[in-house]
Amino acid sequence: MVRQLPSLAAYTGAHKAAKEIKHTSALEIGKFRIRRDLSSGAHRTMKLKFALLFFTSLLTLSVAKLPEDATGITTKRIDGQPGVSITYKETTICETRAKAWAGYVHMPSWHLSEIQTADPYNVSMFFWYFEARNSPSNATTGIYLAGGPGAPSISDLASGTGSCYIKADSNSTEDNPWSWNNDMNMLYIDQPVSTGYSYTERIHSTLDMLFLGNPATETGITPFEAYGGSVPPENITFLHGTFSKQNPDKTVNSTLSAAKTLWHFSQVWFPHFAAYNTTDKRVGIWGNSYGGFYVPTTSSYTMQQNTKIRQGALNGTIIPIDAVGWTNGCVDMLYQGEWFPEQAYNNTYDLQVITKDAYEEALHNFTKPGGCRDQITECRRLGNLYDPDHLNTNSKVTDACAEATLYCFGHVMGAYEAASNRSNFDMAHLKPDPFPPSYANGFFNQAWVQQELGVSVNYTSSLLANNVLLYATGDPVRTSGVNMLQYLLDSGVKVVMMYGDRDYRCPWNGAERLSLQLQWSGGDAFRSAGYERVQTSRCASKGVVRQHGNLSFARIFDAGHDAQGYQSEIVSQLVSRAVAGKDLATGRHATTGHGANYTTHGPSSSFAIKNKLPEPPAFECSLWNVPSSCTRKQYEALVAGTAKVKDYMVVPFLSYTFNHHTLPQPQQPATYTTLSLIYTTLFLLLPLLYPSLPPNPQTPITLLKSLAMASTTTDANTPKTGAVKRWDGNAERDLCLAIIMGGSTDGDKFRPDWNTTHSAMTALGYDFTKDAMSYVSPLPANDEKTKQCIIIRYSQRWSKTIMKEFKSRHSDVDLASPASSPTKMTPTKRKKAAAAASAATTTSDEAASDSGAVEETVVAAAATPPATPKGRKRAPAKPKATGPPKPRGRKPKSAATVKGEEEEDGEPTPAKAAVEKPATAKKGPVTNAKSEDDEKAPEDQPSPSKKAKVEPQEDTEMTDDV
Repeated sequence: MVRQLPSLAAYTGAHKAAKEIKHTSALEIGKFRIRRDLSSGAHRTMKLKFALLFFTSLLTLSVAKLPEDATGITTKRIDGQPGVSITYKETTICETRAKAWAGYVHMPSWHLSEIQTADPYNVSMFFWYFEARNSPSNATTGIYLAGGPGAPSISDLASGTGSCYIKADSNSTEDNPWSWNNDMNMLYIDQPVSTGYSYTERIHSTLDMLFLGNPATETGITPFEAYGGSVPPENITFLHGTFSKQNPDKTVNSTLSAAKTLWHFSQVWFPHFAAYNTTDKRVGIWGNSYGGFYVPTTSSYTMQQNTKIRQGALNGTIIPIDAVGWTNGCVDMLYQGEWFPEQAYNNTYDLQVITKDAYEEALHNFTKPGGCRDQITECRRLGNLYDPDHLNTNSKVTDACAEATLYCFGHVMGAYEAASNRSNFDMAHLKPDPFPPSYANGFFNQAWVQQELGVSVNYTSSLLANNVLLYATGDPVRTSGVNMLQYLLDSGVKVVMMYGDRDYRCPWNGAERLSLQLQWSGGDAFRSAGYERVQTSRCASKGVVRQHGNLSFARIFDAGHDAQGYQSEIVSQLVSRAVAGKDLATGRHATTGHGANYTTHGPSSSFAIKNKLPEPPAFECSLWNVPSSCTRKQYEALVAGTAKVKDYMVVPFLSYTFNHHTLPQPQQPATYTTLSLIYTTLFLLLPLLYPSLPPNPQTPITLLKSLAMASTTTDANTPKTGAVKRWDGNAERDLCLAIIMGGSTDGDKFRPDWNTTHSAMTALGYDFTKDAMSYVSPLPANDEKTKQCIIIRYSQRWSKTIMKEFKSRHSDVDLASPASSPTKMTPTKRKKAAAAASAATTTSDEAASDSGAVEETVVAAAATPPATPKGRKRAPAKPKATGPPKPRGRKPKSAATVKGEEEEDGEPTPAKAAVEKPATAKKGPVTNAKSEDDEKAPEDQPSPSKKAKVEPQEDTEMTDDV
């Protein structure tokens, strides 16, 4: 299904709705939430599909139960500052080779009076501090800020930057050898307030984990007091917990306000936290995603405050900023916005997601008079004139900036999502995207973990109230990151930009363009620098870097939005080298002092380095992240109480009833005996691995039948009543696999269950997209028992596939086994065999119908293209392309390639370097889930091709009818 871009009128209406909520009383907006689409992060109820939740990857709030009061807490009250204190305790989880402490910085409303212009509120900000594993007393300190906006920073701790990974059971950890605290003290802060463990006021509440955001004035969190003394009981998806008060007026509404809050935090933490005792007082600020806004803003504001302190205009502690950096950050949409369509149309994976017309229209929407670029410029002009402190109290400014955000995200960035079912965070993945996994959400809501960290609130991921106000005020387009980066670079701060090249949320090509636009003292030298390979312990490099002095830009291969989660080693090495003042390519050359003019040498573009997309991972539905990780069928199973859950994960939907007829014993060539035995054994084990459910007439059941080798003869043991066609053998000795698939009816069409096939193949150890890339068309649906069979042909090169369809009544099917080795056939004999096979099928079907027997007919694919089924027209075969492909997108810049490129890592081809023109009611509990459900894709979809020109359109997301 191709999804259309919402109209500008729809966006305008959505902004008006946001404004109405914004000006409503605190009681009415206490449960504000925009609807999030199940798998894409889109918003359909208010038709804010590409805007309000553009950066958010996890919206579901997570809770286990009412947390107990924290124990073993040390309290440090700050003299001369009433109400300001630090509470903390030493921790022993996650990190085993260094000391760590977790706690809060508590600040009363008067401490933040210049930020809180409306309803004053107290702030308790959670932190987790890890000493460096090596020489902590001499190490610098790094502050980490996750994105969202509103994503807890400690969630990124567990996804590649921190000391440990959370295991799939959400109850245990394993060591991360590439933790950023190997050589740097790390401080993770959950911000803005009300995110993660941070809070304003703790309120006992219920959480509906299946809430998807409709109506938009609710969040799924309801205070106990709202139930009038009769709080519904808990079940697996309806939980009790303690949360920060859900009031959008009691949190920051701009990136600058968040930066000011963090500066106040630092003024308490650095001089008064007893465990901070390093001799190296230099500080770095790091982040991801929306952290591309947070990091430059917080760093530059802190630098400005340092200047005031040095000049005697302000009392405080100097926080010496030494280095800043981020992975896949959106920094300045005035410079990056134009490059979203380019990533969708012309990227380094040869994946054309959108058409040329859509590409040109999206670019035009950015550059045309009154388009995205002009609206961003006008937003900033009004902001500088009427609201220089980003307090968002002037409606003229907030209206202009919010409307610019809606237009840009809808009509420029939104082209990708309108045309594709691919993930915004990794173009190789489909929606719902299972990466990064949601294991941390469950882990941080374990009671024993909360006790260990000394917290008494539940962990909440990406609180939506923060997102709504940030977008309602147009913060993403209002924030001018370029100006701040130029200020930091001219002040001697090291800036490290690291980007996974499969990300669409904040694509690398736009960030590269932004780095080349920066006007600073070393700008010309940086633009003249070339790309070099990043050397790590691995033989094959996983990235390239351009660097001059303090500015570096790195492209990370085969990585999505959370680059550190894909390529932990290279990202860790880049950060460590930058902090140490070494070059990022090798780590051997100084970039400070006499090495301040260090420059990389190589090609001016890395676009010539091309890689192939891997197969998409299987879906993984988590209770802690239902809107973003579950398909519609999984969601429906949770609502109905039929989903089987283990370790907070919905068990894959493989519910098989096996054919109890004796499997035919194949007679096959000796060279295939072992291979066939292995595959047959795997099939026989399936019923044990996935116990079958009782038949349900409403849900057709998947049947895995049998395995057979190629043959030109028939099996004498085949039942006479079975209308079974034999596989026409050929010299390729193809291995044949038949799967009878469960599905569902949609009008007069039968929709195959593609995801079940994917899961079955994965369970058997197959590389699904490599071994079974084919398309299954809808079939006429005679009755509810209609099933579909696909026959997949594996050639010796594991590349060719064939699928055939059939229409059946309801009896079981056996596949005949070969009686002799396949023989080589001439094209003429193959055509005759195929014609005979087709005729035999017709005769068998008629005989079965005349005798009143109810049978299933398998039409086995022959080695040559089979005859077209009666009543259906065969699409003409497309001629194979000859010669080099025509370049797409913008004019190639150079044919240079990176020296030393290896084929395995992405062989260089003539460059296609893109060249930019410089941019100017309260819900009751849900039934407890208890068993597996049968997942059915509502739309037919081809398996994603690595070089697909037209994207698959399987509607696996939540839609308005659920």
